[in-house]
Amino acid sequence: MAACELTANTAGRLAHRLHRIHGVEFSPQGLVDALTPPEATCLVASAAPLVWPRGPAPGVYVTTSQAAIDALLQQYDDATDGELVCAEAAGSGWDGAIDLGEYGPSSKGLARVPSGTLVVVGPLELNQGSWEATANKVEWACLRAQLDGHRVAVLVDTPQPDLMFKDIELAVRRAAPEGDDCYSALTGIVTEEGQLAPRLPFVQPRQALVVSTAGAPTTALPPRVVELLTARLRQRSAGFLVLSSCVWE
Repeated sequence: MAACELTANTAGRLAHRLHRIHGVEFSPQGLVDALTPPEATCLVASAAPLVWPRGPAPGVYVTTSQAAIDALLQQYDDATDGELVCAEAAGSGWDGAIDLGEYGPSSKGLARVPSGTLVVVGPLELNQGSWEATANKVEWACLRAQLDGHRVAVLVDTPQPDLMFKDIELAVRRAAPEGDDCYSALTGIVTEEGQLAPRLPFVQPRQALVVSTAGAPTTALPPRVVELLTARLRQRSAGFLVLSSCVWE
């Protein structure tokens, strides 16, 4: 290992492979420490991205606003003096942006650009018809952030913006192989001002449902319906109840 370049980025990729293939868990820094010979003093891992080292942490940041993406591109350009941007349609109109083409975030070329590079993905439709394709793309976005240390901004087109964070995380969890934690690269949101802002946790915990039937009125329901509901609710505490009638009144 003394003859190799061992950095936080290369160690991160190796740690991911060890975990995925062999079930061995190492942090990137722990792997660097374990593989560095005692006499090697020149191998120092740096967690700072090569591009925009004092900028926001590498990760995946989501938004439903094209204006937020445009503002981010301007912020990145000002902060990095025109560094490279790799983009799909959401950012391909920016001067100096390189089109990711049909492979998007799975393009092999992204493994060769400096860590911290801005990658713009989308727009991705988050609906039933496009669920699988979007999940696969966001999974790749997470891998690029996790393994290569890039900052990935994802433009999302969803009919339910309030559920965007929950849906994105759910999609990635289901698309990733069993035992893979790439969803941990989901970091935050692109603000309207173009800031990459962390969101901790990425998915806010949902409040526990409190169900109370004490004193619930049933006078608006026909007696037969009350009887059926009561019988069903003795068997289940959650689910769908579908009621119908063959008489129109």
